[in-house]
Amino acid sequence: MDVRFLHSGSSTCRPGWWNVGWKWEPWCKLYRVRSGTGEYAVEAPAPQASPAAASALVPGRLYLIPAPRLHRHRCPSALALDWCHFTLEDPELAARAGSLAGIASWSVEELGGDRALAAVPNAAHGPAGDRLRSAALVLRLLADLPDPADDGLAPMRAKLAPAVFRLTQAFQEDIDVPSLARLVGLSPGYFQEQFRRAHGTSPHSFLLDLRLGLARRLLRDGSEPVQAIAKRCGFSSPVHFSRLFSRHVGSSPQRYRAAWRESLAGGAETPAPAAGPLRR
Repeated sequence: MDVRFLHSGSSTCRPGWWNVGWKWEPWCKLYRVRSGTGEYAVEAPAPQASPAAASALVPGRLYLIPAPRLHRHRCPSALALDWCHFTLEDPELAARAGSLAGIASWSVEELGGDRALAAVPNAAHGPAGDRLRSAALVLRLLADLPDPADDGLAPMRAKLAPAVFRLTQAFQEDIDVPSLARLVGLSPGYFQEQFRRAHGTSPHSFLLDLRLGLARRLLRDGSEPVQAIAKRCGFSSPVHFSRLFSRHVGSSPQRYRAAWRESLAGGAETPAPAAGPLRR
């Protein structure tokens, strides 16, 4: 399937849902706002890489938030969302979403009302019908977007697509730059240069953020020991995992989990503050 869903659900975000600075996000997002208000901003596509104007998140609208790029968000009051995170495996579809200068939005009514969007919170883990309906919705939204301007990078993005697919599918495994470069028939140095040019980040940072994203979810959603989470996410040792997590997320894994549980007790959707972007 051209659309691969990674996470989905329904959440109520509190004023704790914010991040200091910019945070690198490797996957696209759909947000359907049920109640409350918030604010979300994304970096413009590479190579411009300048901040886009923040978009207000308001009820009655569905938002397509493009990636991979830097994101920033906050909400001043309770914000109820249906949401999903996804990647686009087809290079042309990925280029279409990646060409967005900012966040695109549609009214719920123009998309067919509540029934048409009911599958969104089940996109990643729900019944096959919900996954297919969510994929069809994403494709419809992409079809509504204007054709991307030719930045000259589309052929290279297509060439790099097998490496990006390998990263998103197997980021928990031992992956190195030479193996990714061989996969697409490039030298390691040229591969890294072109990957950064086409996607705005290095292969290492792209891989690291996928691993840290999974680690954050496992720390939030379960009680698995940190040592086991480090292994599941592809880190060489718990010490290495804790050092990188602290550097890029802003707290140790143990403190992150504790802050998350405290935020739940207080009604927040995520602990604050979160970290800024990964070093690229």
